[in-house]
Amino acid sequence: MKKIPLTLETVLDACALFETQSRQLSVRAMRDHLGGSAQETITEGLRVWKKKKESEQSLIELDESVLKTLIAWAQGQRTRAAVELRLEVTELQRRLLEADEMSSLWSAEVEILGNERDLLRQQVASLSAIALERKEQLLRLEAQHDALVDQVGDLRRQLRMKKDVGS
Repeated sequence: MKKIPLTLETVLDACALFETQSRQLSVRAMRDHLGGSAQETITEGLRVWKKKKESEQSLIELDESVLKTLIAWAQGQRTRAAVELRLEVTELQRRLLEADEMSSLWSAEVEILGNERDLLRQQVASLSAIALERKEQLLRLEAQHDALVDQVGDLRRQLRMKKDVGS
């Protein structure tokens, strides 16, 4: 078998291959796979690979931690929003109840005012009839007054004439 020039990249590629095949990573297994020597390059590659895996694991753990924090925050937001929504619904229900009560009061007031309006219309109609009757009486009285004034004038003239005839 021809020796492949061993580079750090070649060792990292072999590590990736071992991982996909679920094989044990060791210097000996790598040397067998890569064909021989360059133990320092293999050791360095395994060290870099392990650091890379630890770093990826740290990122995964960090991602999980961030995800848990985000989930907790989202749940808190959902809970806060639910509480605010319940408070808002309660407030709206209270306002609706007040509006219903006010509507009932206004309906009663409207009915009372309607009854008072009808009563006032009856009173106005009655007073209008009385005023018309009084106006007619006044006109009759004025006519009688005028007739009496004319009679008094006639009687005065007759008296003067009798005085003039008798004198």
